[in-house]
Amino acid sequence: MSVQIPDSFLVLGGDLRMDYLAAYLAQRYPLLRWRPNDGVSALEQAIQQGSHLVFPVPFSRDGATLTDAPKISIQALRSLLRPCHRSLSGWQIPKAITERCRQLGILTIDWATLESVTRYNAVLTAEGAIVQGVLKGGRSLHSSRCCILGYGRCARALALRLGPLAGKVTIAARSPLQRALAQEDGFSAIALTALKDQKHCFDLLFNTIPATALSSEDTGCLAAQAMILDLASGPLREHIALPLPLDGQAYSCPGLPGKYFPKDAGEILAQATLGQIPDFPSSLDFTVIEKHSSSNLTDTP
Repeated sequence: MSVQIPDSFLVLGGDLRMDYLAAYLAQRYPLLRWRPNDGVSALEQAIQQGSHLVFPVPFSRDGATLTDAPKISIQALRSLLRPCHRSLSGWQIPKAITERCRQLGILTIDWATLESVTRYNAVLTAEGAIVQGVLKGGRSLHSSRCCILGYGRCARALALRLGPLAGKVTIAARSPLQRALAQEDGFSAIALTALKDQKHCFDLLFNTIPATALSSEDTGCLAAQAMILDLASGPLREHIALPLPLDGQAYSCPGLPGKYFPKDAGEILAQATLGQIPDFPSSLDFTVIEKHSSSNLTDTP
């Protein structure tokens, strides 16, 4: 039987941000790293040795298997959990895992529910969206007329950073409260249903609404060679009904924090994880989390 290593971390899978997360933790605690290529048997052995389990972002893309590890099912992971595990961290932890952790007394840390992490993630997503817009758009932001669908946390973070750079920023939102907030922030705001009346007005469109937001009729608001960047989670076609000619001008943009700012994204997850575990040192550097927790990027209905 394997010997439990006190306060050891096991970091599983993930992109480059998970490598930075692991490097941050390794400066303070014993650390194990498992990647999908290591195989199932190596995973079973590693889980026996790690007291704190850290899963990738997101935990699962299909709800049935571990991200980027199709041979590792959620049910198999569930069966590997033991009372000796102290904590389990991840982004959008499946219900089957959280229920098993509750039965075994394992602390679950779902980063998607932590205010400090989601605020900072919105900032990184916004900055990544701007980078993506420049790279894909083929024109300067200064000369671009931009439209942002929605005005929740991510959209607002994007608008506040895009505003000083772009030629013009317009917010299209369903909620009157969101439109009012956008106007208070100094942006032009219209109802989502009014998009169809904006003929060839926008060069760059960012969607942040995780539901069908843009119909084929609405795409008349786009200028020739306009670019669509979908920042909402899920397949592009679930959010935007694109006429065929626009297929080559629309891009799904998941995981922007991990793609463009993996060090920032990874270290904020590591700090947040340590901050949630009782009896861990309180002298860690939480300045980045505190900075963005106190920001005014609040959600609106």
